[in-house]
Amino acid sequence: MSINIHFEVNTIEFNVLDERISYDYSYWKPLMSVFLNKNDEIQIHCWSSDQDVLDELYKELSTELTLKVENSMSIFSGKLTEQVKKYLISDYLTPSKRLKWFSVFLSKQGHSTFNAEHYGTEFIGYKLDTSTLEEIKKILPKEISVNTWVSEHDQNNLYL
Repeated sequence: MSINIHFEVNTIEFNVLDERISYDYSYWKPLMSVFLNKNDEIQIHCWSSDQDVLDELYKELSTELTLKVENSMSIFSGKLTEQVKKYLISDYLTPSKRLKWFSVFLSKQGHSTFNAEHYGTEFIGYKLDTSTLEEIKKILPKEISVNTWVSEHDQNNLYL
């Protein structure tokens, strides 16, 4: 039996560029720290029109991740190295106070374990043990909607 969690930030605002953002991203670094050390692969999705972020990603991680473009989405993917982990938790906001990446997907042994989407305002964690779930709940801001559900029959036993 494992636990899945979906949570969504309720304190949303629009920045000067009319982008939907969280009122406060102070949860980002501790939340990502929970998941980064428990996974081995990553995908970072950005809108292809977000040139400053794409340039930075390419500069910082081009030797770590590969880039492919699908429609209007640029996708960086590869192994979750120490350099990638450091990048994700050290400089994650744009000058307009928005999370730099539209979506971040983490996986372990090819199985999805964590999604951060819509500029870090909506999240899903899969196959969590109870101690990880409790750790996440301590990090989350109070103004958040949380839903959990239990998976009794897992195809593999990857618990975070």
